[in-house]
Formats: sequence, structure tokens, C-alpha cells
Amino acid sequence: MQSNTDIILTIAGAALCLGGWVIFWVGTRLLGVAVGAALGFVVSLLLAQVMDLRESALQFTVLGCSVLGAFAGFFLIRAMTAFIFCLMGFLFGALLGRVGAQIYFQSAGQPYALSPPVVAAILGTAAVIALLSVWLQKHIMIIITSFIGAAFLTLGVPVLMKHDYNLILFLMIFIFAALWQTVLVTRFIKHSP
Repeated sequence: MQSNTDIILTIAGAALCLGGWVIFWVGTRLLGVAVGAALGFVVSLLLAQVMDLRESALQFTVLGCSVLGAFAGFFLIRAMTAFIFCLMGFLFGALLGRVGAQIYFQSAGQPYALSPPVVAAILGTAAVIALLSVWLQKHIMIIITSFIGAAFLTLGVPVLMKHDYNLILFLMIFIFAALWQTVLVTRFIKHSP
């Protein structure tokens, strides 16, 4: 018998495995639209107070500002998502560059030291990884949501946790979810990130 936590983990895991990227894409866009509409509504009320608007003029102002805010929020959340992917990619790339430089110095038998060429190599690696993470954000989210979904499913279904091969089952679910989402995104859903 599954507990409430197991049921929640199973449902969330299945949803993330079957359409995690779609959930992420739709969820971020809806969040942007909702926040933009709410800010537009607040601005319209302030504008109505400043301009002393009444009845129909107030209604048109509220509607117009809310729609404009929702429209702006949709595009702002896209830009913010790209910025966050770029920032995370830059930080991860800097970490890879730093580790790579340290491995290079260690293999050469020299102590690690920051110098202009080393800093340039670290920053170059960071910039390349940042650009790649923006370009590949759809695929990165597919991997992340497939991994989290497989973990939730493995934890949520007690039979899978008690099985001796739970790591192999986790990997099979992860690979299936990643392949399914890739097919879903590339074959059925044709739009940009």
C-alpha cells in the first residue's frame, strides 16, 4: 500500500518523465503572464488614481494595462530563463575551466597558479559553456526533468525500492524518459525554447 507521499512522488515522477520539459516551458510562460498581468493591474489602478478615471475609462485602463503586462511578462520570462541558463552555464564552465587548469598543472608537476593565460582559459571555457547552455536549454531541461522524474518514480513505488536492481531500474526509467521527451519535443512539439 502506498502512502500519500509515495502517491505524490509517483504522480510527480510520472509527469516529469512523460513531459517534464513541456511542464517547465508552459509553467514558466504562465508564471510570466500571471506576474505581468498582476503588475499591469497594479499599474492601471495607480494610473487610474493619478488620472482620476471612472467607470468605463477605468475598465479599459485596467484591461489594457493587464493585457500589456501579460504580454510583456511572457517575453520577459523568456529572457530571464535564457539569462539564468547563461549564468548557470558560465559558472559551470568556470568550474570546469578551473578544474581543467588544476589538472593540467598537476600533470605537469607544477603548483597551480593564476596567471593571465590561465584566467583567459577559464573565462573562455566559461563563455563557451554559457553559450552552449543557452543553445541547448531544451535538452538540458529534458535531462534534468527525466532524472528527477526517474528518482521520484523509484522512490514513490515501494516495489522498485525493495528490488535488488533498483539502480538499474532507475537508469532504465531515466533513459526511457529522456528518449521519450526528446521524441516528444522533436517530433510532436515544434517551437523554439
